[in-house]
Amino acid sequence: MLLVQRLPIKPVRLTRILQALLVFAPAGLFLAACEPKVPPAPPQPIAYSHKAHIDAGLECTRCHRGAERVKEAGLPEMAACVTCHRRRIPDHPEVIKIKAFYDRGEPLLWRKVNVMPREAMVHFDHGAHARVEIGCEVCHGDVGQMTLAQRVIDTANMGWCVQCHTDNGASIDCLTCHH
Repeated sequence: MLLVQRLPIKPVRLTRILQALLVFAPAGLFLAACEPKVPPAPPQPIAYSHKAHIDAGLECTRCHRGAERVKEAGLPEMAACVTCHRRRIPDHPEVIKIKAFYDRGEPLLWRKVNVMPREAMVHFDHGAHARVEIGCEVCHGDVGQMTLAQRVIDTANMGWCVQCHTDNGASIDCLTCHH
């Protein structure tokens, strides 16, 4: 004798549930795959701690000179690091590495953490944002609390930028940012 277990759901209703799953599950997977992902921090030649420098009282613009005026924030000359660190923690392993690069005349090849994809054709200008008092942390996160700089906001996500422009009354005309 064959025993048939009764399903708690009627067959018609079960069919509709399965149809909904077949339609919405792939869409959910697609959207999850398109979710903006922030890449891991790139390897750097020196384990530079932004937190230690901010805790010591340095402002972002002490090293990223011109960030409030020009398009690219830039990095300090290695001589600036060496000059300061002759007095402050000269025996720290990372400071010793910097001095070795400097003494050999080798450049420190830093890898950019916040990178706009080339295909986005964006001409981002730090100075323009600083002039309207958009703080560094808006796009870069709380770097002052980071041991190693890492990207925490997907600034390559145009929707994020458009929302910020909208919230701050900035132009959302395509040519404002794209060329």
